[in-house]
Amino acid sequence: MSLSYGAGSRTSAMHCGAVDRTDEFFATADSFRKQGSAPQTPAAAAPLPGPASAVQFNTAATQVSRMINNTTAKLENLARIAQTRTLFNDPGEQIAQLTSVIKADLGTISNEIDLLSRFGAEHQTGNRHVDSHTNGIIKDLQSRVAEQTRQFHDVLKIRSANMKEQDSRKERYTKRAAPSASTSSHGLRHRPDMFQESASASTAIDIDLEQQQALLPQASSGADAYLDSRASAISTIETTMQELGEMYQRLAVLVAGQGEQLERIDDNIGRTLDNTSAAHEQLEIYWQRMKSNRGLIIKVFLALIIFAIIFIGVIA
Repeated sequence: MSLSYGAGSRTSAMHCGAVDRTDEFFATADSFRKQGSAPQTPAAAAPLPGPASAVQFNTAATQVSRMINNTTAKLENLARIAQTRTLFNDPGEQIAQLTSVIKADLGTISNEIDLLSRFGAEHQTGNRHVDSHTNGIIKDLQSRVAEQTRQFHDVLKIRSANMKEQDSRKERYTKRAAPSASTSSHGLRHRPDMFQESASASTAIDIDLEQQQALLPQASSGADAYLDSRASAISTIETTMQELGEMYQRLAVLVAGQGEQLERIDDNIGRTLDNTSAAHEQLEIYWQRMKSNRGLIIKVFLALIIFAIIFIGVIA
């Protein structure tokens, strides 16, 4: 219908001496309609991030921040307990429990930050201010976790040094006590003349010596078990320190990567500002040229008008 109408209009317009542009109008309308419908497919396939994704990111970041604060409180408690250097009532079991809990918390927080970083990378808005804010939050969380990991490593290092010092002190005391016990037993054995007044007294002393000698292996076995447990605890602490060192290095690499990304964003913003300033300067130069050219054009027109007036006056 529209095509026949256009043809009829074109025929009548040709008889009237006008130019018919109906076909061009419909072609232009079709092109605009195609341009309007083309972006719908990519938009449906990859929707732009909206407020929902920003709310999810902020909620997740808040939860991670709370986890970091809770871990900080546990780490402060561990640092206070790890300063203990007494030989008696050593809080080794409590320290081991706190160490295990803090280690698990740091691993969980690190995984959550990795997920948060991937979420932020997948939901880039294209707005450099919003993206810079997102990257800044991730970098701050990574820096806090890296600092906690370093502090945890330092606390475990102090605990390991204290345990080694305690073991060294116990070993020195044990070595000092052993010769005195052997000397006293040796003296009791080689001085029977002092106890010859009563046969029952010497018999009682022999029984006491036998009991002491029977208790020595039990004491030595208990000391060996204690030393083995202490050595195992020190080995566990050193293994945890090694794992924390690896975690700290990985977090340091992530923080450095976020820093480089922020620096690139800042560089892009700086280059954009420089280009804007340069464009403004060029526009000012062009405006000055236009002003000077406008004055020249006015002068030329005035000269032509005067010349035309004089020429017309001469001819008349």
